[in-house]
Amino acid sequence: MVFKERDLGLITSYVSVDVETIKTMYNSSDFLSGNALFILESGDFVARDDQLSLSVLKDNSVIIKKNITVNDMMSKVQNPPSLINKDGRLGYEGPSTITFSLQDVFSLVIMDIGNFNLKLEYINASGVAIIAEKEIVVNAQENGAEIKDVIFSVVEIVNNTVNFIDSDSFSKYEMVGCFVDMYNYDVANIKIYNPGGTLEVPYIEFTNDDINCLDDGDYVGYCGGVINVTDSYSGQWSCYIEISSAINTDSSISNVLNMGGSLPVWKGDFYALDINLDGSLNNLTLNLSDLFFDSDGDVLQFDSKGYEHIDIVINEGIVSFINTQNYEGIDEIEFVASDGLGEASSGIIALNIGNVDLIGCSADIECLVDEKCINGFCQKISCAMDSDCEQGMVCLDGDCVIKTQISCDENWQCSDWSQCVSGVQTKDCNDINKCGTIDSKPTIVQSCVTPKEEEDVQVIGEAKNEGSSNVISILILIMIVAGLLGFGLVLLYKKYSKKNGSVEEKKEEDISSNVKQPVLIKQEVQEKPKQEVQRQENKIDFKPIVDYIKKMQENGANIDDIKANLLKAGWGEQDIKKANDFMILEKFVLENREKGFDDDVIRKSLEVKGWNKDLIDGILGLTT
Repeated sequence: MVFKERDLGLITSYVSVDVETIKTMYNSSDFLSGNALFILESGDFVARDDQLSLSVLKDNSVIIKKNITVNDMMSKVQNPPSLINKDGRLGYEGPSTITFSLQDVFSLVIMDIGNFNLKLEYINASGVAIIAEKEIVVNAQENGAEIKDVIFSVVEIVNNTVNFIDSDSFSKYEMVGCFVDMYNYDVANIKIYNPGGTLEVPYIEFTNDDINCLDDGDYVGYCGGVINVTDSYSGQWSCYIEISSAINTDSSISNVLNMGGSLPVWKGDFYALDINLDGSLNNLTLNLSDLFFDSDGDVLQFDSKGYEHIDIVINEGIVSFINTQNYEGIDEIEFVASDGLGEASSGIIALNIGNVDLIGCSADIECLVDEKCINGFCQKISCAMDSDCEQGMVCLDGDCVIKTQISCDENWQCSDWSQCVSGVQTKDCNDINKCGTIDSKPTIVQSCVTPKEEEDVQVIGEAKNEGSSNVISILILIMIVAGLLGFGLVLLYKKYSKKNGSVEEKKEEDISSNVKQPVLIKQEVQEKPKQEVQRQENKIDFKPIVDYIKKMQENGANIDDIKANLLKAGWGEQDIKKANDFMILEKFVLENREKGFDDDVIRKSLEVKGWNKDLIDGILGLTT
């Protein structure tokens, strides 16, 4: 397109304007796009106020037109020529070739359909020199329905403004929104689906009348809807959009959001309940609706489990205890609340039925012979071993049960053998599966010899070939020598103790002060010869170290400090353990004797609990 500027009828310059490239197929509402050329040859000059005009014609009628100044056009191109003053006029001089975008410079939108003519003109500042025009045929057709973008997001509404929250998960009572960048539709459907939903059954559906468009924020022009989710459907949620026009239908599916639910929470602060024999709670009402809390506000379903001797009924959260067996003792129960997504537990709660006098415990040894330590309390049992039950039944956790009802594989874990004392070694074994049976329990007691005794056995073995009388003679000789040595040590000890004073003669005030002075404690312990804590045949003498531990405890020293001081003074772990075992067994024997149990029953109970026979005999002998 060549434009000739005329001034008083004289040709003073030539300006060439042409359309270089242009899109020839358009949809309705598209911008007119393409590039055009503005060419200034050597000697050409255009004023900054001159204009470029772009017109779109249909059937030779202008349906849209826009004018811009040369200066505005130059401001929207890259590397424009410099503005100069020529003969008092501001403008641009050639040679120069300027390429500009029709969309950037004119921003015209074709809103109709059909064939159009495009006219590009150059007009001087006076508006009198329109020289020529060039027509380009373009085609525009009706747009089809189109979805360009979908966003499914957690949202919040503040002052009627939708704010998008950067999160891929949400919970009950939070809001989610589905918004779409869509065009040229007649009908729109936006459907939000919960996990497990189908196209036919969405969680909610928005149609034309329900859809609102955003007028601010990052998604201006996006249209959709918001819903406050008041149900719990854990899992992935999504949004499906379908729009249609007379030409076509377009659809799209959104990103996913994960819904998680808050589980119920147990608020109770008790771990035991006192229940009367008739099942009542001393005029109290146990309402699980008050003891479990669900932040989602879900309706909770309650259940109970674990009880054996009493029946439970739960009606709308109210718990009733029914003692049909007229049972008196300890049972246990666990309450459970479910909101459909998960459940919460109360933990194990001890039921003291009949208000029996509960005695706390941490091990069976702390209970009477006809009791076991169950759930932290001493409870009466109907059996202590299988022989207490009828044929075909075994003793399990203090109750006789049919043997075929038990399906449990014993799994015993044992400590190392103890030191060899008086020809006997012991070890502790526990069934970590707690089967309650001892069919495969390892041996926990065995005979042994000290290194000295092993040498003697070898000598005895050689002498045995000469006759059994020689064996007896050697044994007697060894016993005599051992007795004389022991007697001599005792005399030396008494002499030394008399000269230097006995630890046991110290005043009670000194013992109390020793608790705060480890150096004196160590000296005191070191003055006690270890030979006082020896095991001779079936009799045990732990009195010196036991008395020391008792005195220190009476004066406020804790067992860890006492043990540390004993170790520093040279006592071994086994010495301290045996003294502690002695104190435990001594307490057990004395308490059960006070309850009226004879020594045979006590011995049987201790053997069942795994205590060493020699240790039991020694304790019973010392406490007679």
